[in-house]
Amino acid sequence: MLRSTLFFLALVPFLAYANIHEDVLHDGPCPTPPAAKTDVQIDDITGRWLAVRSNYELLNDPWTRRECFEVEITKDGTSLLTTTRYRDPNTFAGLLNKKYVPVENDPGRFHAYKKNQLDGTYFPFDWTYSLIKVQGDVLLEYACKNTGNKHRSFWRTWARHLPASQDEQELVQIVKDNEDSREMLPYIHTNCDYKLV
Repeated sequence: MLRSTLFFLALVPFLAYANIHEDVLHDGPCPTPPAAKTDVQIDDITGRWLAVRSNYELLNDPWTRRECFEVEITKDGTSLLTTTRYRDPNTFAGLLNKKYVPVENDPGRFHAYKKNQLDGTYFPFDWTYSLIKVQGDVLLEYACKNTGNKHRSFWRTWARHLPASQDEQELVQIVKDNEDSREMLPYIHTNCDYKLV
């Protein structure tokens, strides 16, 4: 009796999550993404950004969110290079280096490549990112990845400074307007030792 009670108690958070959030994998390949911003200049997005909120964590563990999430974007010809730093409650630190290569004949969209920290080469990361909107000091991105005959996707807002301007609320509304009802979870930015300032 005690064993089955403990099992049920361990299962409750999972069941609650399953009831609140739709499955992270959706049938079929990535849909046609929302219209990407085609007139953005790369100089508009280079520099440092702080992650404001996202539904990315719903794809993994909604109870564990990255903290102090910052990214530095630089140009490499027509591609973008990013250095991302964050604090993860499980690992305490995180570092990612990626390259974003423009999708041919599809402005505002980029294929992502992750840097191998051992030899410095980049390999496909399988996510395609769309820069949906840049508005003042905030921006909205959408990403999708095919996994077999299914796909998963997420949205994320970024800001140059925190607290984010009121414009960030308008970007979250775009997510809702695209019929994504998943919660946009805020990132934690307290007691941060930012490295990319």
